[in-house]
Amino acid sequence: KTPLAVVDPESLSPLTADDIYRNEADRYFQIGDLDKAYDALEKMYASEFEGYAEDKLNIEIKPISQMQLELDEASKVSGSATFAIYPVIFKNRLEILVIPPQGLGKPFSRTVSDVNADKILSVLQEFVFNLRDPLSNDYLAQAQQLHKWVMEPIAGKINRMVSDARVLGGQPKQGTVTTPFPADPTLVFVMDGNLRVAPVSALHDGKQFLIENYAVASVPSLRLTRLEQRDRKNTRVIAMGLSEEMQGFAPLPAVKVGVSAIA
Repeated sequence: KTPLAVVDPESLSPLTADDIYRNEADRYFQIGDLDKAYDALEKMYASEFEGYAEDKLNIEIKPISQMQLELDEASKVSGSATFAIYPVIFKNRLEILVIPPQGLGKPFSRTVSDVNADKILSVLQEFVFNLRDPLSNDYLAQAQQLHKWVMEPIAGKINRMVSDARVLGGQPKQGTVTTPFPADPTLVFVMDGNLRVAPVSALHDGKQFLIENYAVASVPSLRLTRLEQRDRKNTRVIAMGLSEEMQGFAPLPAVKVGVSAIA
């Protein structure tokens, strides 16, 4: 028999490497190896950005255990338990990887099997289109569907992890009980593919928006993100928004107020 060729994804063009890493992540999710699934996802996203930048990125390879340590440190500094969440679209399902701070528990994943890539894309397109009309609530149907797929499978366990940490970590101080995470939990989303166009804060559980219960952030990749504490007084910010109609896009009613508040 002719032996199979062993191919190193690093030696291939970015687009080809992206496909290989996605297949690797698929396989590792199916066998429950979350460490290797995470590694494949991070390599896939780095490959995508290298293709976009047309340059090789110098990325520090950090295992999932190291990222838990960094999330733990960020949680202690902010007072908010910080979780990284990877919703990953495969052809026949959605996989959701959750990485908690080290002190709260082990990474876990959930599989949403009643959805496929085409269905997710259809809902996302309707969601983004309906959000452009500030006078309509039509987007709520899609906001609730996306919440059902992305958040419902993981919210219960995340909330239990935070609650357990508050109970076990609370220490008496001057007649009261202090908690290690007094602020609402922070969810750092590393979105996959078309999910990146969705404003995750606008996901809706039928009663409240996601942003009403959690602090929310989105990053392209954990390995491409610096999680260390920074001097906010010396931080430079670029803030932009569409205050006038342009190329068919409606203006954002509160963009002037928002940009002024941020900058």
